[in-house]
Amino acid sequence: MKLIQVLANGLLALGFSAGTAHGSILPYAAASSAVIVEDIQHITNLSHHLRETLLRIDSDTIAESGGEAIDEFMDIAGVWSGDLEKWKSSSKSLCIQGAPFTDPVDAEPICAAFHAYAEAHCAAFVVLIDKRSFFDNTPLQYEMGAALRQQEWAVDAVNNYLLDAVPPCRGEVEHDYWLLQEKLRLAVEYFNENIVFNLDRGTDLKEYL
Repeated sequence: MKLIQVLANGLLALGFSAGTAHGSILPYAAASSAVIVEDIQHITNLSHHLRETLLRIDSDTIAESGGEAIDEFMDIAGVWSGDLEKWKSSSKSLCIQGAPFTDPVDAEPICAAFHAYAEAHCAAFVVLIDKRSFFDNTPLQYEMGAALRQQEWAVDAVNNYLLDAVPPCRGEVEHDYWLLQEKLRLAVEYFNENIVFNLDRGTDLKEYL
């Protein structure tokens, strides 16, 4: 009897709750929710900085500021990649089964953080689209097109993870994802199609590499 009680206390200390299908790791949900929110907020700050970089682009600063913007787009995609790997590894190591954030208390801060990120990143895309002509016929045009392709991957990967992770506010994530996709699609179409158009006119691809 004593052994059973010790084992029961040990399971409770690890966060397992009786009466659940798989065993809920309650401390994980709260702690990881905070970590994910912090990670998304960090990327939101990067998006704000990216927008400021894009705003500085003109005919005199395209080489410097345009190059910085490309680097920042790539950095954001890289940070997303690292964060996703960390979040997924945490879930696997703790044997999470099903959605880890079924409690709105845990899910809603994540969705709110993603909404703020979507707004900030959409604002950056709006500036990029407005400044797109400064990239025309420069090596940066191809590089920005490649960076935007990385953004497509990042936005899709984060959306897919969050849709499974936060069922209480899944609709909010999906709405913000489509807002991001709309702005991103416009930018991707411009930079990639314009490059193809120039190549069709005989532009050497080496000029863009």
